[in-house]
Amino acid sequence: MSQDHKLPLPPAFQEQINLVRSIGHLEPFLALLSRFGIGGDNLKTIIADLKDSKQQATDLAKLIEGFHEAFSELGWLISESTNIETAKAALAVHEDCRVEDAEDILATDYEGERLHFVVTRLCQTKGFKIRREQLQEALTLTQETRYIATAPLLFIIADGVGEDVFQKSIFSEGVNLEELHSLAGQPDALPKLIREMCRTRRKTTRKHISFPYRNGILHGRDFGYGNRLVTAKCWSFLSNIADVIRAREAEEALNPPSNPSLSETLTNYVQTKELRERIEAWTPRPLFEGRINVFAKSEIASFGSGEPEAALVEFLQAWKKNNFGRMGALTVYFDKRAINRRAGEIREMMQDLTLIDAAIIRIKDRAPAVTEITADLTTCVDSAKRTDRFNFIMNCVDDVEEVTIRGEGAAHWQVIPFYQDWVIRQRALLD
Repeated sequence: MSQDHKLPLPPAFQEQINLVRSIGHLEPFLALLSRFGIGGDNLKTIIADLKDSKQQATDLAKLIEGFHEAFSELGWLISESTNIETAKAALAVHEDCRVEDAEDILATDYEGERLHFVVTRLCQTKGFKIRREQLQEALTLTQETRYIATAPLLFIIADGVGEDVFQKSIFSEGVNLEELHSLAGQPDALPKLIREMCRTRRKTTRKHISFPYRNGILHGRDFGYGNRLVTAKCWSFLSNIADVIRAREAEEALNPPSNPSLSETLTNYVQTKELRERIEAWTPRPLFEGRINVFAKSEIASFGSGEPEAALVEFLQAWKKNNFGRMGALTVYFDKRAINRRAGEIREMMQDLTLIDAAIIRIKDRAPAVTEITADLTTCVDSAKRTDRFNFIMNCVDDVEEVTIRGEGAAHWQVIPFYQDWVIRQRALLD
């Protein structure tokens, strides 16, 4: 790979890779100890984990560099929001010189149910939050394949976010999009992509394009933009912007302004101190591993009403009864969409996938606001049954569906809609 085309890694990311590689230098010494019978099976496990970690770090660095070289000039950037599995699959196909097929793979992350996750993530980001209605309209247009209307709307959203967050249009000269702590914010990433998007397009043409030329599209020069690839790249572009914003906010949080007012200082200190104390005081419950039938009252009787597993039981019971409204109420959507809209979307997706049986086999608290619950689900489509395992991620939210810490006044548990992708796959397998 050309050194000039290598994407620099954010410092924190590079530090982690360097740390893993440095620890990896211990591997020969530990292997020698193991050969002499020192450490037993525990040492062998440590050596195996070291090898895995070192290889994973190396593979991820190669993926980032390879993806950037293969796709950046086509309008795709790898960043913190990129689906790593999709990136791997696309890069493998690209290496077989099947560029169009590789781009088709990348586009799948910005359509169907996956696009709901993209919009949900965007709606949690500064500048995008107040544009929920526009994002929802763009999502609908995309799902209806009305691409001619979608791309201009996504450019409008990007323009507005730029004005609100960077104090000028995202496409203006001089707007500072470089962010050392984000993959998308590297000088050879988002800033370079925008320069290419803003290239002057002087000739009016109907020729098909697959690159999102913003000036050509909004100034009426490029008529051939109304297609799947241009739309997907516009959604990817918004995700890149959001990644830069999040990285910048995180960095600013670590390095606040040097001269805040006394009242701001006291308020921030108290809030931060209280939050830190609550987080530090939290401890995970003991790991549960066993088997609890979700539909047996005697087996779920021990579940506390305010616990994540109780919320999941209610969700699964609603699914079995085809109570899509209750399922919608128990699914967290950070874009604040109405319950009846959630219910309609879930009904459309799940009405022919019947839940026959369900059992919780593992409950693991991951964080003060996150619990992972593994369940065996038996589903049926047209008399064809299938049992499969799925990890539900439960999120603790307040009464306006903002993430909060368990135990707070209005805190309750909802299901993050990762299950919807699983449902689509299950239905395809059972059809």
